[in-house]
Amino acid sequence: MAGCLSLVVDLEVVDFFQTDPLPGEISRIVTLSEVFAYGVGVAFFLFLVYFFDPAQRRRLPRLITVSLGAGLAANSCKLVLARQRPWAHLETTSPVSTTFGDWFPFLGDQWGSAWQSLPSAHSATVIGLAVGLFWCYPRGKWLFFSCAALSSFQRIADHAHHVSDVFWGLGVGLAWAYLFLKKEPIWPRKWILWEQKG
Repeated sequence: MAGCLSLVVDLEVVDFFQTDPLPGEISRIVTLSEVFAYGVGVAFFLFLVYFFDPAQRRRLPRLITVSLGAGLAANSCKLVLARQRPWAHLETTSPVSTTFGDWFPFLGDQWGSAWQSLPSAHSATVIGLAVGLFWCYPRGKWLFFSCAALSSFQRIADHAHHVSDVFWGLGVGLAWAYLFLKKEPIWPRKWILWEQKG
């Protein structure tokens, strides 16, 4: 819903960040926050769990699935509809509909990074990681979700995605995490029992 509503402001936000970039120090902090949503950064945090909290090691397969798996799920969605990234579509006076391309773009000419804006896989990954870490460490919820918000904002500020792409990415990540962490998850029962033995 938020993704659909934000289509109204997508190009205005792109225009804002082209003309009024963030101040230097803030811009550096925002840019560095991408590490929370990047595959290598996620792996680093999962290694921290492995080395510093042996009691949570049995939950690592699900942590990997809800974080990196969410990013892969979002990347799979990019196969359905092409959308230009903000850095590739600089004409902000055109209707927002001009940012969308062909259905199933891998079959045609609109294939490549410039046409893979929808949805944000970084946002899906970081919200999957935040939900997974919250599942393991509930007391850290403000830290985890603040990092997710900052990383998602970075995708907008650095012209990698439109606002709606970020919301749709967050939606994919939350749905993916729900499937694997709900009361009766899509997860083999014997693995759940193995987790609980730890």
